[in-house]
Amino acid sequence: MNDVCIVGAGPAGISCARELLKNGCAVVLLDRSPQPGGKACGGGLTKDAWELAGIDPGSVPDHARAFHRLVVGGNSVETDGPFVVVLDRKKWQAARIDELEEIGCDVRFKERFTGFSTGKVITDGGSFGCDVLVGADGASSRIRRLLGIRPGLVVRAWQVTLPAGHRVCETIEKEAVTVRFDHRLFGAGYAWVFPAVDGVRLGCGASNASLSAGDLKAAFFSWLDELGANPKDGRVQCGTIGCGYAGHRFENVFLAGDAAGLASPVTGEGIASALISGREVAREIVDHSYRSREIPRLAARHRRTHDVLSIPWIGRSLYRFAPSILKIPFIRTEAMGRYG
Repeated sequence: MNDVCIVGAGPAGISCARELLKNGCAVVLLDRSPQPGGKACGGGLTKDAWELAGIDPGSVPDHARAFHRLVVGGNSVETDGPFVVVLDRKKWQAARIDELEEIGCDVRFKERFTGFSTGKVITDGGSFGCDVLVGADGASSRIRRLLGIRPGLVVRAWQVTLPAGHRVCETIEKEAVTVRFDHRLFGAGYAWVFPAVDGVRLGCGASNASLSAGDLKAAFFSWLDELGANPKDGRVQCGTIGCGYAGHRFENVFLAGDAAGLASPVTGEGIASALISGREVAREIVDHSYRSREIPRLAARHRRTHDVLSIPWIGRSLYRFAPSILKIPFIRTEAMGRYG
């Protein structure tokens, strides 16, 4: 039996803990927040992610919505079945953490990881022994920093959630997810409008290789002004998403999800990658001879997509013709796969 401490109760930490517990490991799950899941995130799950998250798009829970229609550049793309599920991350994570506690996970909220040494984890609440440490603590991962790994490529994101009854919501498509590609405004990133159970989420994101922090912030507020949305009417969030993969296994210390830099540098979407990497890290812990091929594959695929779309003429051309080419089923399937 392994004693494993996982830092971060997001999708990567939850996935890792579940797989470890299934294999008889003793697990401590730490998170400095009183309720994880409040990061700036549209909450959109494509097929791989919703399957890994245990969501049936035909019968979504009351904290999620399934959509069959995508609006790109004012053009609507219809799909036979759901192509994206928008969920409330806080509620989804709370339900998964309850399940972990029921099967024996030692979950500790409001406890901050501060350091580690051989066989011991140190927190602001004291210290305890463990054999293996997993950093699933997001893009600003303290564990990644202690390992001496620089952040590298990141996506910065801004988002405001407007309440369902807000006047701007009356002019927004309520039965479709809307995305806007504008290379001039958002670089190789994009903006999104996600109708959700708690209101409408308006956000944008771009990698630090594509747009500076100041330019992205200016683009976000300029876009809101264009929509007639006052950010003071909703809950504004900003954050950083890790996309700079530099390995995930460092002797008895592992990284997963954003901490490992596995989110998409094009869209910032990382829930599927987090769930996959958490599971794969757990398998490496349980079986010392196992080496995941899936984690480096995810990182390489995301980086290649970003590098191609960052070439200005390619990015502008693809974004210009996106409404037409996304109507082709096999291209739409491939594009949505790369979205996650």
